[in-house]
Amino acid sequence: MKLEKYINYLDTHAPTIIESVLIFVVGYYLVDFIMSFVKKIMLKSRMENIVVTFLDSMIKIILKVIVFIIAVSHLGINTASLVTVLATGGAAIVLGLKDSLSGIASGIIILITKPFKQGDYLKVNDYEGFVTKIEIMDTYLRTKDFETIIIPNNIMKQSTIINYSSAETRRMIWDFNVHYDTNIKEAKSVIKEVLDAYPNIVKDETHPYYIMETDYNDSNITIRVKAWCPTETFIETHDEIVELVKEAFDQHQIQIPYNQLDIHIKQE
Repeated sequence: MKLEKYINYLDTHAPTIIESVLIFVVGYYLVDFIMSFVKKIMLKSRMENIVVTFLDSMIKIILKVIVFIIAVSHLGINTASLVTVLATGGAAIVLGLKDSLSGIASGIIILITKPFKQGDYLKVNDYEGFVTKIEIMDTYLRTKDFETIIIPNNIMKQSTIINYSSAETRRMIWDFNVHYDTNIKEAKSVIKEVLDAYPNIVKDETHPYYIMETDYNDSNITIRVKAWCPTETFIETHDEIVELVKEAFDQHQIQIPYNQLDIHIKQE
């Protein structure tokens, strides 16, 4: 009796079942077909590949769920309860993954607005480094010591970021300490010769360099130097100038003092 009942049901509802299956299959592949064009448009807009892939997957899932609900409703099944269950489950997932979703949203905003890109040198709070990778959840920085710093994108979005690579040039500052017996004009002239001879120091009217004494300390006088260089050469230029100035000071017998304390004993 049960088998006959099932056969009668299928005989009666076969056209509807076939139509529902066709709706689902056609809708499923139609979504893939449409999204292939949408994906090409997004890629042509120079959107980051990782964002395109993420949005493509999310939109496909949402559209295919809608296709499934339409196919089920065509069978005459009340989909209101199904939609309620999906909505409740979705809300529970959103609450449970609130922090992760915040990171994903921040990652998408960063990848679309592009406040920085791979290769830029950033300062984020107390961290500095080159951007090596930008993912949906995290941004990766590499420090000068080749340490990897992983910063969640929701923190990146909320932080004040200094992007040193956003300009073509970057200013450098050095403090050179010399002995009180030093001829300051000679020391400044030696530093000037080093800067003039170094190719990566920018030398034009809009980027002048400055050499001036700023502090008279217990054991030395501080000469502060400010100069500009192309952003991409900042680290090597900064370090090489220190080395070249030291060599020039040695050649001209300009002393770089160390902290010392002279004690004078008075005899009565």
